[in-house]
Amino acid sequence: MLSKAQLQRALLSIKEVPAGYAADQSGDDGSNDSYCGYKPPSQPTEKVRSDYVKGGGFSSQLISFSIGQYKSQDGPKGYLRDFAKQLRKCPSETLDGEFVKYAVMSAPQVGDETLGVRIEAESYTVVANLARVGPVLMVVGGGGVTNTDADEVGRLFVQQVKKYLRAARN
Repeated sequence: MLSKAQLQRALLSIKEVPAGYAADQSGDDGSNDSYCGYKPPSQPTEKVRSDYVKGGGFSSQLISFSIGQYKSQDGPKGYLRDFAKQLRKCPSETLDGEFVKYAVMSAPQVGDETLGVRIEAESYTVVANLARVGPVLMVVGGGGVTNTDADEVGRLFVQQVKKYLRAARN
């Protein structure tokens, strides 16, 4: 198990993301993430997150990296399978007054188990790749108002999983 400081160092840094991104300190920790009423059966004991933004106005883009570490490998097991089932049962909802559609999408196959999710609303589109690697659940997401680059998110996802694996081996 890694300490919180080690997990933070395992996140991709500003030097490892594409040119033009700046650290985003908006403070959204993702602790209220819920999709169609689905909440995971257990929460990680440690969670770290970094967000980066580029552009402005309608061309703004966000990328986000998070690692949640559970007490054991059993903590995140089944989460991605159950989450995918929930998204298929509930492909849309109204969230904060806006109609939001969800779709399971392809994702790079890294780690023990992966899932891709597309989240589309009138004012934004987000793609997220999730991976379970032993006792951790990693999420790399990105999106914007007029531009969402799923290829960039996919490349960063693979890079993030590899960086975590290097940290976990040391």
